[in-house]
Amino acid sequence: MTAAALMIGIFLVSFVAVFAAGLKKSISDVLGTDLKASLFVSNSVGGGGNAPLEPQLAGQIAKVPGVTAVAPTSFASAKLLPQKTDVPLSSASPSFVEAYKLRWIDGSDDVIRNLSPTQVVIDDTTAKDNGLGVGSKITLENRAGKQSSYDVAGIVKNSQLVNGVLASPEGFAPLADTKGVAFMFVMTDQNANLDTVQAQVQKVATAANPIADVQSNQEVIDQISGQINSVVYLLYALLAVIVVISIVGIINTLLLSVFERTREIGLLRAVGTTRRQVRRMVRYESVITSVIGATLGVVVGVVFGGMMIYRIDEIPFAFPTLQIILFFIVAIIAGILAAILPARRASRLDILHALQYE
Repeated sequence: MTAAALMIGIFLVSFVAVFAAGLKKSISDVLGTDLKASLFVSNSVGGGGNAPLEPQLAGQIAKVPGVTAVAPTSFASAKLLPQKTDVPLSSASPSFVEAYKLRWIDGSDDVIRNLSPTQVVIDDTTAKDNGLGVGSKITLENRAGKQSSYDVAGIVKNSQLVNGVLASPEGFAPLADTKGVAFMFVMTDQNANLDTVQAQVQKVATAANPIADVQSNQEVIDQISGQINSVVYLLYALLAVIVVISIVGIINTLLLSVFERTREIGLLRAVGTTRRQVRRMVRYESVITSVIGATLGVVVGVVFGGMMIYRIDEIPFAFPTLQIILFFIVAIIAGILAAILPARRASRLDILHALQYE
């Protein structure tokens, strides 16, 4: 129970560290592997959803030297009738297959290229949950209560970016929450200098919309990772407070242990144990106690974090090695600090007084 506070604290931060590592890996996999677009155009105010981009901007960006294709896309909330199941609805222009690697279960990229206004592509989770397949007819209803019917033309694997229902821009328009485009994926020539193309696309986008923002894949990954890290850092601050509390608990326990073992320490000193060896003995006891607490906290935190991630298909398990090493270093330092006062007290016990103690 001595290291209970430290164990609980490290359990909490280990749990969050595992979840955050999996989430960052998922984002990195999507943006770094599945997403073939090099640049990402959005509105710097409202995340693109509340302040959409003008549709004609896609044509202007497509004329920038080094740009090979532009895939505008938008998002909306919809309900699948008659069950009224909430499903994400997004638009996919023919060039979307150039921007994102779709993992087809039934169909091919040609389905997106030739998608008519009355056809949609759904993800496998939506298909499974609602008993749908290619050829099924579905009806969607938006927030305003407007309905539109479609035929399922293909099924893709659910992912972080592609889930729910994909419709052509013309098929998406009747159920759109707002006018305009939420995001634009920009594909560039592999031989072109990405920084140069990004600067030119930024210039064109800003001329049409002063608050338009152009980011590369890595910049988007870094931005999202930074947002995740900001939450993790708050928990690290919590860990620091818990470490202070655990140090006080370990000090109290060690002081009590030294008091109860006064005669034992006296006997050790009488047979030749030096003051330095006594301090080392107490210090080792403190560090071992802290490491045991940290080990239990890490094991339980990683197990619980892994169990939660196991229930979320889109997030892979990623072991946060650096964070776990940091937690053990913190535990060792906490043990060393907690042992300073008890070790000093034990090493300064008077031998004769200690031997007479009962």
